[in-house]
Amino acid sequence: MVQKFLSRQSVAEFLDVSPATVNAWVDRGVLPPPLTIGGVKRWDIDDLIAAARGAFNATAGTYQYEDPDETLRRIRERRQKETSGKASRKTKSRDRA
Repeated sequence: MVQKFLSRQSVAEFLDVSPATVNAWVDRGVLPPPLTIGGVKRWDIDDLIAAARGAFNATAGTYQYEDPDETLRRIRERRQKETSGKASRKTKSRDRA
């Protein structure tokens, strides 16, 4: 099941930025404001995708006319490299022991 609403931390991970950057972008109007659901702030993932399609480049934090699917692909690749790098370092440290 796909999660429809995201927490601030999940939005930050989705966009590959810090939670503080998410707040700053909301304040500047770059991202839509969160909804309050049960007293908790959540972002509708469809609203975030719409913001990306509106020429928002999440990687650079700027507006550019760029394919949002390409932007998200680059974010995913970057996160995958970081994750595989951490796994590789763990393996090397175990090999030394």
